[in-house]
Amino acid sequence: MWTVFASFALAVVAIFAGNVALLAVATVARGKSVDAGTEAFVTSLTGISLSATVTVLALSVVAVAAAVASRERVAARLRLGPGSLPVPAIATASMASLGASVAYSMGCDLAGLRDTGVLAEVTRAVLTAPTLSFGLALLALALGPALGEELFFRGHAQPRLEARWGRWIAVGTTSLLFAILHLDPKQGAFAFVAGLWLGYVASRAGSTRPGMVVHGVNNLGSLLLARFGLAPESTAGKAGMFGAALVVAAVGVALTVAQARRAHSSKVA
Repeated sequence: MWTVFASFALAVVAIFAGNVALLAVATVARGKSVDAGTEAFVTSLTGISLSATVTVLALSVVAVAAAVASRERVAARLRLGPGSLPVPAIATASMASLGASVAYSMGCDLAGLRDTGVLAEVTRAVLTAPTLSFGLALLALALGPALGEELFFRGHAQPRLEARWGRWIAVGTTSLLFAILHLDPKQGAFAFVAGLWLGYVASRAGSTRPGMVVHGVNNLGSLLLARFGLAPESTAGKAGMFGAALVVAAVGVALTVAQARRAHSSKVA
């Protein structure tokens, strides 16, 4: 069990070191002062994407290294098999996650938090980026985290904690670590809730794959929403979208849970 927390600490150190190195290289390459170069790079879509890539690589390397050091096969240790959730359940789980994400975004807007935190920086960068840069960012910010973060948190960490503490404590602890990694109160709050859902999906499926799909759909949908300005500007419109998104999330959760139970019952029978 202690290896989970040790590997998390190692991953955080690797992420910090990697991002410091990335900032140094970017500052020198741009030929600017440290302060000006750092600010310009960090707030650009390229900088955000490269930073996310550093994080994904660090998490993936640590997770795979820990699996290699174990006695099990790497794929089995990281739960990379197909799992027991049917495709419709994965689809409704993705629907639930995206609905919750939209509801959270609209809720933050209604609360006057639209222009704060990392998510606001990402939105601004996405809106102003050239088409090619945005296309590459989709890989770094949607596909990358879906693979790397799920590999570490739901593939490496959660199964080990489940073996010691059971499903729900393991899911909660892993979600807390997932939230801490984001280092931003606004983003971290949603990451914790999303982590609970992703943890449930992974535990029910007995696999990391469904969570990767759900995570990827959530990130992709959020980026497309930000890019094309699909969110309403009026308060009434935001409130309506908030309510509709909550309904979508609730229906998605109910359908997923029902399908997961049916799949489990069929497997037991």
